Amino acid sequence: EAWMTYAEAASSSQVDALHSPAESTRPFEVRRESARHSSVLLGVARSFANGQSLNLELLSHGHGYTPAEAEAYFARAATDPTQAALALSQRPALLGRRYLHAVWQSNPLDTGTYWRLMASHNLDDASRQWAAYLDRPIDEHLSVTLLGVVNTGGPRREFAALSERALTLGLRLAMP
Repeated sequence: EAWMTYAEAASSSQVDALHSPAESTRPFEVRRESARHSSVLLGVARSFANGQSLNLELLSHGHGYTPAEAEAYFARAATDPTQAALALSQRPALLGRRYLHAVWQSNPLDTGTYWRLMASHNLDDASRQWAAYLDRPIDEHLSVTLLGVVNTGGPRREFAALSERALTLGLRLAMP
């Protein structure tokens, strides 16, 4: 059993960045290169004697939109099909600026069933994502995987903007 704290920091610009002006009457702009912004991740992890672990992370993402820019992003995408296509095709990986993320997982070194429960909370728009992942071996080379996701917050919030629920079933083949 052990505790671990960690931190990461980065400063970067993004190529082909989708800029969302805070005024929704102005169109999106795809910029060749965004302004330089910083991102910081702070985390704490607790491992248990049985191999399970619990992680809690706080992310400050400098490339995310302000609340006014995010609101304009959704308003623009909802009213103009051309802007909606641009919003989806050039969508940044994260829309917000502040996130809280928690993960509880089984022992990844066990050869049996592996599971992971995850919860993410966008502190800017109060949307949430709940997810569960399961990987169950059938034999030494083949596993069945299952991922379930529930997004909350409504259609003009980051996590529920595209879907409220998803269920993915898969097979994982380990090549000898």
